[in-house]
Amino acid sequence: MSIVFWGVTPHPPLLIPEVGGAARGRIEETVRSMEAWAKACRESGAQRLILISPHAPANIGALPIFALPTLRGSMARFGHPEVAMEWSVDLKLVSEIRRACLEEDFPLLVIDPPLAKRYQVEGDIDHGARLLADARNGIAAVAVARKRQFVARAGSAADGAD
Repeated sequence: MSIVFWGVTPHPPLLIPEVGGAARGRIEETVRSMEAWAKACRESGAQRLILISPHAPANIGALPIFALPTLRGSMARFGHPEVAMEWSVDLKLVSEIRRACLEEDFPLLVIDPPLAKRYQVEGDIDHGARLLADARNGIAAVAVARKRQFVARAGSAADGAD
């Protein structure tokens, strides 16, 4: 398994048509950039999408990763609960990431169903995930943590971007 495409994207809720409304026109360049990024991601041949977000359950000593079968989210906090999403998690990939982290002694907090229940952690994904819906069309997903003015950097493994 290798990385075939990656990107760092801003994720203002205004990008979502129902949330941004007429104000979305103020960030038209960002909208076009995100559409181009999503198209490039789809065309890259990627089979998995790993979402890393700053809006995650925090743990000072480890990187959280969801090992829940399904993650859900909506734009309710932005006044649009009807704009909802649901992503299936590739639990096999989560297991492979966990194994690799153990081998490298990298601190990883696996949020599985028992841990989520014990600490009342919901399998919520944030608005940033909604923005990637166009990119993931047909691509399985893993959320590592819960996580358009410009796309800071995007590239493929083939172009030597680092």
